[in-house]
Amino acid sequence: MEKKNIFIIVALVVLIGGFLLFYSFGEESSNNPTNQNTTFESGDVVATVNGEEIIGSDFELIYSQISTQQGVDPATLDEQTQNQFSSQVIETLVTQVLLKQEAEKSDIVVSEESIDLQVESAKGQFESDEAFQQALSTENLTEESLRNQIWESIIINSYLQQELNLSTVTATESEIAQVYEQAIASSEAEVEVAAPLSDVYAQLEAMVIQQKQQELISQFTENLRVDAEIEIFI
Repeated sequence: MEKKNIFIIVALVVLIGGFLLFYSFGEESSNNPTNQNTTFESGDVVATVNGEEIIGSDFELIYSQISTQQGVDPATLDEQTQNQFSSQVIETLVTQVLLKQEAEKSDIVVSEESIDLQVESAKGQFESDEAFQQALSTENLTEESLRNQIWESIIINSYLQQELNLSTVTATESEIAQVYEQAIASSEAEVEVAAPLSDVYAQLEAMVIQQKQQELISQFTENLRVDAEIEIFI
């Protein structure tokens, strides 16, 4: 049977963590550097954001989800790269908590019905409830923690949309053409004929829009961090 995983925070990882990992991976974080102490228990506090604790189990869950989504096998990384990857994971968690705190101050309300719909959608990916429960267990989740992740995902994304109008971001024809030319120029594949722009236009358009959205979110969260009290202990 095909193995399925539950990634409730995928949307957040793509927009928040994905930007951090793609943009900063391989670079040392200049803000709130970690102590590079990766030995901790699940209940240990690994960071605080405005007094709210992030514990080891939070880190382990997101570390696993991000590494799987990004196709990274931590066991194959050298020590320095593992430390850099861990630094980016904790930065992702800090950003996620900070955005959640700001979203909770807003007037956004997440209905139980919207959470139910996503839970049912997740269940629908599996052949039986037993298989669904096994997937939850594999990801160290319970149905209650799953619902909490869904709630957090909805409220943060709604907040970002409200503050940044992400759905209005567009890509111009010149921007898409530039990405297309760069892709052709940097391609290492020896092909006689590249796919015509018309064949990949929609894909490149989505790529440009996502990059713009990520840049908006990055700048927005950097501004939030200015007045935030953040401590990282790993």
